[in-house]
Amino acid sequence: MEEKKVLLVGGAGTLGSDILASNMKEVNFHVVDDFSDSVLSRELVIKNATLSEFNIAEIEPTKLLMESFKPDAVIYLATNLTNDSRKAFDANVLGLSNWQRYHVPRRQ
Repeated sequence: MEEKKVLLVGGAGTLGSDILASNMKEVNFHVVDDFSDSVLSRELVIKNATLSEFNIAEIEPTKLLMESFKPDAVIYLATNLTNDSRKAFDANVLGLSNWQRYHVPRRQ
């Protein structure tokens, strides 16, 4: 069976840590997280996945990652539970919009 490439956005948080702990051998995880509100340390993430450390609301790094990694699936877990409306918008709306814009399906 061919290994699937999965982008795990916000993968160092509570749900991401559970997914990475599932130890799925047929999945190549790549985590994007800025570690602003994370459960896992960088060291624990890189034991089970490759890591890009940036905020998914940043356009250029998002575009470059989507073009180079070309995931089969994206699991979007990034969120920011804050009273700061700008931070909440960036994580919950802008980040989601960015990955949708630059996601290039690998269908043949």
